[in-house]
Amino acid sequence: MIVNYKRRNKTGICPICNKKRRNPLEKKVRIIRESHLVGQKCYIRVQAFRIKCSCGYIGMEKLTFAQIEKRYTDRFAKYVYSLCEKMSLTDAAKAAQINWRTAKKLDKLILKEKFNDLKDVNPTRIGVDEIAHEKGHKYLTIVRDVDKGVIWVGEKRKEETLDQFFAELGKEKSH
Repeated sequence: MIVNYKRRNKTGICPICNKKRRNPLEKKVRIIRESHLVGQKCYIRVQAFRIKCSCGYIGMEKLTFAQIEKRYTDRFAKYVYSLCEKMSLTDAAKAAQINWRTAKKLDKLILKEKFNDLKDVNPTRIGVDEIAHEKGHKYLTIVRDVDKGVIWVGEKRKEETLDQFFAELGKEKSH
């Protein structure tokens, strides 16, 4: 199912300074994956503008529902992440009707966004796990508060990665 997104105005928004820009350099039709609608795959067709801004930015406009150059909406990425929290990666990919590599990529993306800041985290018991995220022995280190869930994700599975976690957490919370 394809839903056509009709523009209300002829301006694009700069992703750097958030100013509205008229007179786009070019118009490009984008097809963006959205969450399921009545049990079917859903896509949004939108005419996006390539803009030139006074701040120096030249490129695609900012859309409120999708990142620049991404083929899925923010809502769809969060939907896939929520599936990955509840089931295996393979099952989540089947439910979302996407390739498991795409499901893994979206899960990893949201994890990094969600668990990037440790200022409000006060873990009392932690668990550490490493998972492979690509072929060729590429790993992620996952740190979770045993009582509350994942609190941090780091690249690689080295001692330095865990040192980075404790440095970000701070000395007071690390005791």
